[in-house]
Amino acid sequence: MSLLAQDVHRYMRSGESRGSMSVHALIAQCIQRPELRDELYCQLVRLITDNPAVEDQLCRLWTLLCLCAVSFSPSRSLRKV
Repeated sequence: MSLLAQDVHRYMRSGESRGSMSVHALIAQCIQRPELRDELYCQLVRLITDNPAVEDQLCRLWTLLCLCAVSFSPSRSLRKV
């Protein structure tokens, strides 16, 4: 599992106080490294659609997806899919 995936899973399972720091780090990492953006988008969509997670975990994933959408866009190749 990649470090990015581990960060997403940690955020999904964490509480609010630890989660907010993880969100900032994830967004900053993808802003600095555009090649990670599509990976994060795909992981979030996969976790949201194929995950029997509890409601608060899904809410955190949706929040992270929204924050990604306002922070950076996916690559052109991912937008065409």
